[in-house]
Amino acid sequence: MEGMVIKTDTERVHTARKVVVDLMLSDHPLDCLTCENAGSCTLQDLCYQYGLEQSSYNGRRNDFPLDETNQFYTRDLNKCVACRRCVQVCQSFQQVKAIGFGDRGFTTHPVAPFDRGMDESTCVSCGNCVSVCPTGALLPKNKDKFRSWEISKTQTTCSYCGVGCQMNLLTKGNKVVGVEPVNDPSNHGLLCVKGKFGFGFINHPERLTTPLIKKGGHFVEASWDEALDLVASKLQQIKQDHGADALAGFSSARVTNEENYLFQKMVRAAFGTNNVDHCARLCHASTVAGLATTLGSGAMTNSVDEAMGTDVFLITGSNTTDTHPVFSARIRQAKARGAKIILGDPRRIDLAKEADIFLQITPGTNVALYNGLMHVIINEGLQDDTFIKERTENYDELVKVVENYSPEKVA
Repeated sequence: MEGMVIKTDTERVHTARKVVVDLMLSDHPLDCLTCENAGSCTLQDLCYQYGLEQSSYNGRRNDFPLDETNQFYTRDLNKCVACRRCVQVCQSFQQVKAIGFGDRGFTTHPVAPFDRGMDESTCVSCGNCVSVCPTGALLPKNKDKFRSWEISKTQTTCSYCGVGCQMNLLTKGNKVVGVEPVNDPSNHGLLCVKGKFGFGFINHPERLTTPLIKKGGHFVEASWDEALDLVASKLQQIKQDHGADALAGFSSARVTNEENYLFQKMVRAAFGTNNVDHCARLCHASTVAGLATTLGSGAMTNSVDEAMGTDVFLITGSNTTDTHPVFSARIRQAKARGAKIILGDPRRIDLAKEADIFLQITPGTNVALYNGLMHVIINEGLQDDTFIKERTENYDELVKVVENYSPEKVA
């Protein structure tokens, strides 16, 4: 309250904190020498900070069986200190609500609904509970053993979808052995199952790590300089013999926007052609054209964070939880704050469970639904006439098109 002075670094505060850590330690095994989480364990750091080698309380050691039912991580509830971080990230941030707390006293522990195994819960294996666990009660299943001081961290962008989640690749030697989320505006410290655990392809033995050049009908290893010189000379020869439009570039959705920008700039400026394409056009051609025509840009016109201030989400033609799981978590967070969800889709996707209105439309009738909504808006005078007059073109044509889409016809 106003005028209050908060002191966080006094002897009394330190004593209180030490008592709390001491109590936590009374119910935690002292196996730090062999624990995989040693070196990155918050409880271990606090014990070092407050000079605790063992607990001064006679706690009861639990005897929970090791839970390995999830294919991506293990649960050792004997190491759990009931900090509730896993429950908070699951319920308040990921909004899956797969885990809660059961029992009292020394046997307090995270449980799945009805205390079933994690393989039978609503868990989506996003791994965010693993990322926030401070003690090693939740650990990823790794084939490679490593200590925290053996790894280096490299921040990068997740390549699985367009959300742009930031992550650290954990590298031991020359091998990626894990992933941790970065608290960035795009993902706010969350990852999905693909971003957190789907890094095995990096270390796959069949992955090419050296350029190959075909000589005498067979591929042989070459240096990067040799390979790039060959490619450059071939491209220059084709351009000289057949013109710039004989060349084309095809890019990937598995790289960043910045890399795609550089690629198309190379094709246009260096090659001298507009023959540049991208694999996303196959599924996004209609939306890009529609957005560019109606809103002036073939991309989203809002930021991810703006979802949190949204009153109503109208979702059609999108299985958001599967294709953009981290952004769908933001939608669910907004829902918890009071936002409404209207879903119009032929499929009963995961978000249908939380939708205030679920319209299970006939496949192929999305446009009819949009036209019907515009028909009602215009007929009931809900449109912004000033905005339409100042910012739009061919509005009268739109009115003519949607005039025939009455709610009865659309239904």
